[in-house]
Amino acid sequence: TKYTLVERQTAAVSLVQRVVGRDAAILFDVKITGKGSPLDPDTFQVSDIARRIDILDGPLILLTGTNGVAVASALNWYLRYTCKVDTSWNSPFPLQLPETLPSVGKPITRNSLVRWGYYENVCTHSYTQAWWDWARWEREIDWMAMSGINLPLALTGQEAVIQRVFLRMGLTHAQIAPYFTGPAFLAWNRMINIKSWAGHLPQSWIDGQQQLQQRILERERSLGMTPVLPAFAGGVPEAMQISHPTAKFTRH
Repeated sequence: TKYTLVERQTAAVSLVQRVVGRDAAILFDVKITGKGSPLDPDTFQVSDIARRIDILDGPLILLTGTNGVAVASALNWYLRYTCKVDTSWNSPFPLQLPETLPSVGKPITRNSLVRWGYYENVCTHSYTQAWWDWARWEREIDWMAMSGINLPLALTGQEAVIQRVFLRMGLTHAQIAPYFTGPAFLAWNRMINIKSWAGHLPQSWIDGQQQLQQRILERERSLGMTPVLPAFAGGVPEAMQISHPTAKFTRH
């Protein structure tokens, strides 16, 4: 999905509102510049906004970036190094800002040292994130953007796709169900190490995870991230030997 400049701008502004609160967000202005080339690094700048003497309210700080991730990184830089506000993984949003926002002084410009900032591992998606709702994921994605992450692993909801493929290949729901483990063990199931353990997965859970993944991907892409989606690892239910008797199977 390609996002217009207005859509990317809106996504970045919404992130600022979630991180600092709507009241404080009016003190920030956001500008998305885009990139001259896809190979160009993400770039951000933090600068003061000069006010007219007859205007007593309005934005004070300008956050400029090539995309939403860059703008979020600019916000993180300003909050952490200028405002001395803790923006760590455990910091509750919205953050508590100083009563008076400090000025930046000389504009701060930073270029990303690498093209891709990767984040996540396969185990976290089942040990921890299998229990997350959208509110928790939304907060995580905001923090990812503030940390310059633009290549996040996105494994949520893949069982819905796997199930759909197996159904198209002639298996029934009853034949597929024993293949999946419970949510906390899906990392090992996805790596073809175990099956069935603490299963079966309720269909409502499978469907809910698919819907959650769609929201995750939409948000990540709107901020300029490139989610890393899973491919087929090679594991199939045992019943596949019945529906495809001439195929070759290897037992792990």
